[in-house]
Amino acid sequence: MEKTVYKNKLIKALRRVQVNDLILIILALCLLLTLALAVKNMGRERTIIVPPVVHDKFWVDSNDADPKYLQEMATYFIFLANNVSPENIEYQNSLIINYVNPSEQGILRTQLAQQASRVKRNQLTTMFSIIGFKVDAGANIVIINGVLKSIIGDKVVSTTEKSYRISFQIINGQLYINEFGEVNNNDPFGEIINEKQ
Repeated sequence: MEKTVYKNKLIKALRRVQVNDLILIILALCLLLTLALAVKNMGRERTIIVPPVVHDKFWVDSNDADPKYLQEMATYFIFLANNVSPENIEYQNSLIINYVNPSEQGILRTQLAQQASRVKRNQLTTMFSIIGFKVDAGANIVIINGVLKSIIGDKVVSTTEKSYRISFQIINGQLYINEFGEVNNNDPFGEIINEKQ
């Protein structure tokens, strides 16, 4: 009888050891999973951004952003670039330049200066009305379609359908413009159209 009691106690002890081993294996797997996630997310930080005009909350990681944020910022920049007059174009261009990737500032600064010269020379006022967007969040590119109205004095001299592409780069959570220009309506991912000044 004593032998049976000891045998039962031994079986129970072995079961407890097996249960403890199983728990230990599960905890070790959880620890490895946590370590893998920590390594994967090392250096990534999500920041909540408030754009110039707040319509919604957005997130920005160290290298990418919420598509809604890209669309809001593209709206802001397209209005800065295209809702201009001889009186405000220099100021609006300076706001855009603050967001341009330093490696691209020379090119965009030249384009904006040419546009400012044309606006001042012709005493031109332009207004852009957005019709639609295409956002490629993976590539941080926004295509904006709309109508650009050009006015000299109080006379509308042209109303043209236009498409613009803005390519963004996000470095450590900071948004930069890499490319900004007019594109062909039928091929928005093609070459930027260079205006003849």
